[in-house]
Amino acid sequence: MTERVGAAEAAHRSWAERVRAWAAELKALPGLIAAGIDSIEHGTGLTDDLVVAVAERGIAVVPTLINIDNFPSIAAAGAEKFPV
Repeated sequence: MTERVGAAEAAHRSWAERVRAWAAELKALPGLIAAGIDSIEHGTGLTDDLVVAVAERGIAVVPTLINIDNFPSIAAAGAEKFPV
């Protein structure tokens, strides 16, 4: 029987010291956190419960602070992808 492992676990087992993901929307975050990655670049859309999960797992978050300045004007322009 072949054992199924996730991409992050397989990378850790074989050669990767760290597995990081570029994530700029909410729907990607729960799966990435559950997959066992080591860091999230951007992390746009982290909700309170996801922040708790990130902290519990020791996942580093590398925020892009310019997004905090830019998102209000992007949302005001009618972009559907970004929350108001």
